Amino acid sequence: MKANKIKMYVFDMGGVVLRNYDVEPQIAEELQISRERFHQLAGANLLLLSDGKLEIAEFWRRFSAAYGREIREDLFGKYFAPELDWEMVELIKKLKAAARVVCGTNTVESHFHYLLNRGDYQWFDAVYASNRIGVSKPDAQFFQHILAQEGALPQETVFIDDTLENIVAADALGIKAILTMVENAEEIYLFRAEEFFAPDSASMVKITGDAKSELLTCLTLAEKVEESTDLTALLLEQGVEPLFHLTFYVKDGEEKETPIVLSVLSPEYFTLMDTGFLNRNVIYFQGFLYDYCRNQMKGH
Repeated sequence: MKANKIKMYVFDMGGVVLRNYDVEPQIAEELQISRERFHQLAGANLLLLSDGKLEIAEFWRRFSAAYGREIREDLFGKYFAPELDWEMVELIKKLKAAARVVCGTNTVESHFHYLLNRGDYQWFDAVYASNRIGVSKPDAQFFQHILAQEGALPQETVFIDDTLENIVAADALGIKAILTMVENAEEIYLFRAEEFFAPDSASMVKITGDAKSELLTCLTLAEKVEESTDLTALLLEQGVEPLFHLTFYVKDGEEKETPIVLSVLSPEYFTLMDTGFLNRNVIYFQGFLYDYCRNQMKGH
């Protein structure tokens, strides 16, 4: 089964290329309200702001009316001082050697200009910001706009984001969507298929530091094909058994640890298995992830 050649990569900014980008906790603290209360008071105006259909000054005027006290400065801009993830920048540089690499981000005007003036968008071939194109993720029109502008097909496109809702929306359009689970993982363990998962066991290899970045690179460069009954039957006929597993522990929205298991079936196939959309996918790759994992396990 041959996978489509990837012609375009679409990277989110906050949580993928940027770290420490979320200003809502500081805004809520200054206003002495919870984050949930902030969203209640902002209401639909947050989406209008992200879509570029509402000026920031007007947003804060409307928010002030609901809050009961005048907000005289742009709090979004006041606390925005994110850090670039230079490992991710290096990945973008590598990918640009073989494909278009663009930015697809939900943002507001003050954040957009901050990053533009700092030069953070220079690493991309093009930037598609929600406040400029008039639509935000996870709306399908966001992805369709990028595909149309770039002349790319969904099956030729990879989308990398840190929000599951956005990943599911892209996946529904046939785009290969990758949740940056490796970057968000609290812990990652590699272990042989015949072993039971026991984090404290000497047979477990804990993936940290630069190895996490390398693993994300492998996942990003992999090719996705739809899982089929024919493929499953073929693997069963060949007597394929999992060679080794990777277990990711990712914090969910309620700060609970959610395990995600990656099982390597052979040097050519592995599956990402969790309780969501990833069950429907099989990843095809040309051996580099397999080789990487095997090298990590040497001596264990």
